[in-house]
Amino acid sequence: MALRRSRRGPRSATEIVAGLMVMLPWLVERKRVKLSDMAKQFKLTEAELIDDIMMASVCGVPPYSPDALIDVFVDEDEVVAEVPLMFSRPLQLNSAEVFALTVMGKAAMRLPGANKSGPLATALKKLRPLLPSDDGVVVVDLKPVAFLEELRNAVAPGAHLLITYFTPASAARSERTIVPRSVFERGGHWYVSADDDKSGEVREFR
Repeated sequence: MALRRSRRGPRSATEIVAGLMVMLPWLVERKRVKLSDMAKQFKLTEAELIDDIMMASVCGVPPYSPDALIDVFVDEDEVVAEVPLMFSRPLQLNSAEVFALTVMGKAAMRLPGANKSGPLATALKKLRPLLPSDDGVVVVDLKPVAFLEELRNAVAPGAHLLITYFTPASAARSERTIVPRSVFERGGHWYVSADDDKSGEVREFR
């Protein structure tokens, strides 16, 4: 598989959720901000920001009743946010949840607009002592894989990639545009799961 070029495409769900982890604490601190100012702060279009706010408005905790959802909405040209009391209750996390939150939080801190000294940064510091010590870390040395880094970098922004793909069964080469959604290893080989323009389906490419 050979990569030829890339351009900006739709944002992935991972990027949107990670962005919300940065935006919501920022918004809650301010309660009410101009839509245009918030879009500029997080390098989004106003349409993208409105879509993200709509997604956040249906997020919450069980039993997902109105009082357990994030109260965030767009009021004319402003974004308004209030956090339900249920979100202020102390969390009891298991090791897997602590690890998952830490990974997602660190990824979110690298996004545009992230406050390096804000609530998310503070939360990550509090989670650090709960993580396993370095003594329990296993180091895996893997051989370099062609285009692996480029494909991984294309997942978050939803970039379109033009690839030349070789099919061993027919010894044929074909050009197609894909939007990578995930990159993973299986059975000793690396694959990319992507939207394939040629078939109009989600396909896996090795």
